[in-house]
Amino acid sequence: MLNPEVKPSLNVKENLSRYETMIDRQMTRAIHELERMQRIRKGENTPAPLVIDLDVSQQS
Repeated sequence: MLNPEVKPSLNVKENLSRYETMIDRQMTRAIHELERMQRIRKGENTPAPLVIDLDVSQQS
């Protein structure tokens, strides 16, 4: 069991933040793809995706 009095280092917080961002982006892409596939299955006219995912972050 983790000790609640021990605070994670800044490096650990940065890594967790990066992983959280990565997972959030993956979930967003997956949801968009699922919604598109559901529209195709229903027979709706579904054009190519208009969502553009850009990564403009810089690593120092």
